[in-house]
Amino acid sequence: MSVIGAEVINGVPYINGKRAVKSDKKPLLDCLSEWCCPECGANLSKETLICLNACHLSAASSRRFHSLLAHCYAVVDARREQKTKAESGATT
Repeated sequence: MSVIGAEVINGVPYINGKRAVKSDKKPLLDCLSEWCCPECGANLSKETLICLNACHLSAASSRRFHSLLAHCYAVVDARREQKTKAESGATT
């Protein structure tokens, strides 16, 4: 099976066609499941059983996702810098 994405077959999650591994350890957070990603080893999300590291995305989707994240970080940094300049100008 060679699919890009995440799916559940007979109660078992698959990431990119690879069977997820069930861990005997309790996840650190309640939002995580006991299933681990076969690509990176991270716990899958509890509700949707997807890898939160985005291992289930195709290469093109992953590039778009990371580009969007980089843009969001840049916007946040610009706003932080603008706020810092405004605060330092108000105190002088």
